[in-house]
Amino acid sequence: MTARCSMTSSFPHDASAWHPSPSPACTLERLIGQARDAWTPDDLVRVASTHGLRLVSLLHVGGDGWLKTLDFVPRDMSHLHEVLRFGERADGSSLFGPLGIPPSASDVVLRPRIETAFIDPFARVPTLAVLCAHHGRDGRPLPESPDTLVRAADDRLRETAGIELHALGEIEFFLGKQAETSDVYGARERGYHATAPFVFGEAMRRDVLVVLAEMGIPLKYGHSEVGYIEAEDEDPTIWEQHEIEMALLPLPQAADAVVLAQWVLRNLAHQRGWHCSFEPVVRRGHAGSGMHFHLSPHVDGLPVAVSDGQDGLEPVAAALVGGLVLHAPALMAFGNREPSSFVRLSQAKEAPSVVTWGRYNRKALVRLPIVARDENGRLVG
Repeated sequence: MTARCSMTSSFPHDASAWHPSPSPACTLERLIGQARDAWTPDDLVRVASTHGLRLVSLLHVGGDGWLKTLDFVPRDMSHLHEVLRFGERADGSSLFGPLGIPPSASDVVLRPRIETAFIDPFARVPTLAVLCAHHGRDGRPLPESPDTLVRAADDRLRETAGIELHALGEIEFFLGKQAETSDVYGARERGYHATAPFVFGEAMRRDVLVVLAEMGIPLKYGHSEVGYIEAEDEDPTIWEQHEIEMALLPLPQAADAVVLAQWVLRNLAHQRGWHCSFEPVVRRGHAGSGMHFHLSPHVDGLPVAVSDGQDGLEPVAAALVGGLVLHAPALMAFGNREPSSFVRLSQAKEAPSVVTWGRYNRKALVRLPIVARDENGRLVG
């Protein structure tokens, strides 16, 4: 993917059956009655018992970046509490083998992160899902784990610079389906912010937003994007581009949100018999998809201003921009692991082709976007 940086289980898919839920949006927060950062294993055991959650799914991200699961049918409430508190062993050589874990010493432990729990919106049997960290034989976070990597980077930034970095991902994706007689409106380069019936994927994209909110994933907005690829004689698939933008969160939580959003998108597309592609280029010569991140440095719990008011940058903002540009090659090693990433860069359709930064240039690797302000000039959102 091309990376560019800028400063419930009962969910009804029939709109006629839908009723607004009371605040908060997250199902488990409503059931438990407190914010997720205060949850305990006892809270989840109580919800599982009261609401008939039969399965537990320990979700985690492997070395290949794919979301994995280890499933349990708890024998009783004591067993459920044990799984949620201590986790379970797994074979790390099959999860992180290419990263250097030998089969002779491959045991890892999946340790649940209680605050990430949600009710699986796709499970046929009521299921409690929770994201897990990986721990090695020494009991410490596993160095090869993507979860460990992002948390270690976050910790290092706090320790060395006194900065807590908040981030949000802009998830661009293509929905593909067989062309039908009703598909008469799609037009190349005309899809940006289009509404139905000019786009076929609007209803699914809106379903994604509600499902993610019920899971407890904060969101900013969703909309259709510019890309549209017509069906061809040799390929009757039409492709339509959309985007979902997450809300700003501390870096580790922002990474979780991106992984879960892509999981939800793939599941809902699969239910419809459609394809969901995050490929940087679906077909050459057409608009591609990027994974752009907005970054917001926080110091002492407050966001840091970017501009000094005189066309200059505040020191923290300047350090962040400089660091992103300086370490761009290493970041690209994480963000551009598919050959098609570089095809998109070479097409140069609002994609960065050189390592640079700018205030307004949408083709810059790092840019400073405008933000909404209130009547007194203060940042909003």
